[in-house]
Amino acid sequence: MNQNSPLRLRSLPPTYRAAAWGAVLAFLPWLSPATAADPTVDIEKAVDAQRGIHILLFALASDEDNLFPDLPGDANANFRKLFQRGLVDTEGTFAVPHDGWCLKGKPDGNIGNRPDYAQALEPGELSIAYVAGHHLASDARLPLLISGAGPATAWITGVAKTPPAVVFTGKVAVTFVGGAAEILTPDPDGKIRKPKDGKPVDIFSKEYGTHPEKIRLPAPLPKPKEG
Repeated sequence: MNQNSPLRLRSLPPTYRAAAWGAVLAFLPWLSPATAADPTVDIEKAVDAQRGIHILLFALASDEDNLFPDLPGDANANFRKLFQRGLVDTEGTFAVPHDGWCLKGKPDGNIGNRPDYAQALEPGELSIAYVAGHHLASDARLPLLISGAGPATAWITGVAKTPPAVVFTGKVAVTFVGGAAEILTPDPDGKIRKPKDGKPVDIFSKEYGTHPEKIRLPAPLPKPKEG
């Protein structure tokens, strides 16, 4: 199946449908060739992308016993459930140009066929990390979606470790379970902290309420074969 058809939002209530279309339309400029790199502009596009994904995740949870996707492995597999449930049929919703994870530059437009849509969000086509294990009643202040954009952003990820270590430089966009989206600047040690109980706490730590083992990173591109 080719993804030239528009975003499917049939199952969303009219208010959510309008909001989702607004997020998608605001995000469409990423399809145009990039000019001078501007990390601030790219981070704003990441926020737009996250808002659309947040709406889709809530629509999915409303039909899945109030649960967000909670699959092991990578963020790609978790977001692929949105395709499998017929909520979306375009990969562009999940990509931000020039970010540190969407290493193909942009998705190839091929999502495969129902029911699995196995070619949707292949490695290198996703810009958004995801914290699995949440439900509609989870603490609204917990992080749900994470992305950074622009050449000023460096991602250092311990993919082989459990839980994965995530260290940021540059601006980072975070959308929380309740829907609030913020552009945040990491501390010098690469951690992102917000106040809790009167002191700054790493938002991806157990102390903050996040389960680090539930962080799902975008799948990396496979290493080229030697020889």
